[in-house]
Amino acid sequence: MPYTGDEKLSLHASLNRHREVVLWKVGGLDDERLRQPVTPSGTNLLGLVKHLAANEYAWFCQTFGRETEPSRSTTRTRTRTCAWSRTRAPTTCSRSTPAPGRRPTR
Repeated sequence: MPYTGDEKLSLHASLNRHREVVLWKVGGLDDERLRQPVTPSGTNLLGLVKHLAANEYAWFCQTFGRETEPSRSTTRTRTRTCAWSRTRAPTTCSRSTPAPGRRPTR
C-alpha cells in the first residue's frame, strides 16, 4: 500500500487491501462456520461481510451521488452463503468505488 503520493491512490489501495483481507479470512469457511456466532451478541462472520459491503456501497453512493439499487436490507443473513461472500460482496464493493475524477457531492 503506498504511503506517499496521491491520496486517491492510497485510499483505493487501502480499501482494496482491507477487502482482500476480510474475504481471505472467511474464504475457506463453509456456510455453517460463517453463520456461527463469534460474539455474545450473536454477530457472525457472514453478517460482518454483509455489513461491510453494504455500508461501503451506501457511503460511496451517497457521497459521490451515484444511483443505488433497491435496498436488500430485508434479505436475511440466512439466505447469504459462502458463495455470496466470495462473489456478491466484492461486486458490491467494486460498484461503490468512485469513478476517476468524481468529486463528493456533499
